[in-house]
Amino acid sequence: MWLGECYAQRAPAEEIARIAGFGDRKMSKIKLRRDHHLSDQERAAALDDLSAYLQDMQADVVIEGDQLTFSGRGYNGAVTISPGMAEGYINLGLLARPFKRQLEKAIHEHLEARLAAP
Repeated sequence: MWLGECYAQRAPAEEIARIAGFGDRKMSKIKLRRDHHLSDQERAAALDDLSAYLQDMQADVVIEGDQLTFSGRGYNGAVTISPGMAEGYINLGLLARPFKRQLEKAIHEHLEARLAAP
């Protein structure tokens, strides 16, 4: 029996998942919050655009009212664009964690461009 088998027999599945970075406990989170002045139609269009983008990245997307939830390989989250405020979060899995700063910067730049007042 090799060391990995020996460890796997002793460690509970939750511990193995924790060490491997699976599950929400070990995911790095990007939080989003931004004021905006979008109309109802512009808010709906923004959610539709985001949905199309995430689906292009092979994510499962659900829109319910002002909220969009999504889940892809190694990430998941939710975005709500209510009157005057856009907020949400993105959980990053183990492989995306090293790129958190770059992803966060790109997301905030896109939010600034998309939600900026005319």
